[in-house]
Amino acid sequence: MAEIKKLEHSEVEIIGSIPADVFDKTRSKAIENIGKDVELQGFRKGHVPEKALVAHIGEHAILEEMAEITIAKEYKNIIIENKLDPIGRPEVSITKMAMGNPLEFKLKVTVMPEIVLGDYKKIAKKICENKEKVAVTQEEVDTTIGEIQKMRARSMQPHHHHEEGEEHDHEHEHKDEELEIPQLTDEYVKELGDFADVADFKTKLEANILLEKEKGAEDKRRVTMIEEIIKDSKIDVPKIIIESEQNKMLAEFKSDLERVGMSFEDYIKNAKKTEEEIWKDFGKNAEQKAKFQLILNQIAKDEKIVADEKLVAEQCESIQKQYPHANKDHVRVFVESNLINQKVIQFLEESK
Repeated sequence: MAEIKKLEHSEVEIIGSIPADVFDKTRSKAIENIGKDVELQGFRKGHVPEKALVAHIGEHAILEEMAEITIAKEYKNIIIENKLDPIGRPEVSITKMAMGNPLEFKLKVTVMPEIVLGDYKKIAKKICENKEKVAVTQEEVDTTIGEIQKMRARSMQPHHHHEEGEEHDHEHEHKDEELEIPQLTDEYVKELGDFADVADFKTKLEANILLEKEKGAEDKRRVTMIEEIIKDSKIDVPKIIIESEQNKMLAEFKSDLERVGMSFEDYIKNAKKTEEEIWKDFGKNAEQKAKFQLILNQIAKDEKIVADEKLVAEQCESIQKQYPHANKDHVRVFVESNLINQKVIQFLEESK
């Protein structure tokens, strides 16, 4: 018998009672479980008689083990019968426990949240119809050419090393003014790469800038689309999912710092913050990321969008080659999730 109460943050409380005869039946199993590891003088390990064992560890420890066995079994049944989808382990508190009596307990567990989606196809269609026109101006092309010429001229300069950062920056400014910028000739552009002449260089450069601007506009449009779908949906994200996202973001942040040669400890000192504060700062973003993922999962489920098995296998193999020690199951989940996300976004962009 179990009564289920919905709490906030997608948690449920299960109040249950297990009949005395069902509870009492687990006694011999509990004694066997505990007895396996008990060593008592005069007896072989795992062969301590029941009386001596109870005298040694106490009746309460036996009852606790019985409760654990009974609740574990009952919990599985409750989950199946009530179609619950738990995340993480339940918090267990026993309210009544004695031989010859029903076992009474309370469980608190987080379940997958209910997601009420808005009209995501309509939102996606509206946003994708309002595509902003992207163009490249002559000024942008000229500015980029100027930057390329400066970078190339700088790389041709002999290097002088200075310890002091400020002095170095100051010197940098002077150098830029003194840089000899050669004329933009056919010979010059041929040295820069596979270009036939100046006109070819400008055409290819313009195409490249356009591509970058289009990619930027597409990313921005996708973010807006998902944000609007989130706003139009109802979802109470469980704390456990937000916290897991915060942990992931903190780990990524630490490895990003390492990549640029800075230790997390130094960063904390400079930022005058604790690790806990930085973790908390990720809260808002973590919640948004969690909503984003849960909503994409729900759309994939509703629209029966699945990852292409061949692609999954190929990408898993390639990651496994790069990181031979990575957990195969984790890699698969990561790859599948990414591919499904891509397909859902594509599906939304093509919504009619």
